[in-house]
Amino acid sequence: MKTIITIVFLIFFFTGSAVASDYIIIVNKSVQIDAISSMDAAQIFIGKKRSWENGETIVPVTLNGGSTHESFLKEVVNKSPLQFKTYWKNIVFTGKGQAIKAFDSENDLVSYIMNTKGAIGYISTDTPSSGVKKITVR
Repeated sequence: MKTIITIVFLIFFFTGSAVASDYIIIVNKSVQIDAISSMDAAQIFIGKKRSWENGETIVPVTLNGGSTHESFLKEVVNKSPLQFKTYWKNIVFTGKGQAIKAFDSENDLVSYIMNTKGAIGYISTDTPSSGVKKITVR
């Protein structure tokens, strides 16, 4: 019986690990990086990292909901959508920062990032993303 449980666990563990993320991280073309650590990405989206290496202000933007939003928050920020929303409400309420701009449409998010220096966000892998730069998470 232990063997069967172990096998089932391993199947689920490795199957989950093999699934590719259903999002990509994009930045404005002014951002001078091609890759970002998962820790830096998390720090950006919780408002702890506020400037790029060249001193340019980081402008994080998110989606308002959906599977791409949920996957990104779970995998990068390590928060559920509710935890993320509550976290930012607390930041705003205590005067420690301003709310992150959020978009209902991935196309609107891409357009905003394309036109905003220092901007960073995420979209689903199948959303057109010309005019912005895709970066990898290492």
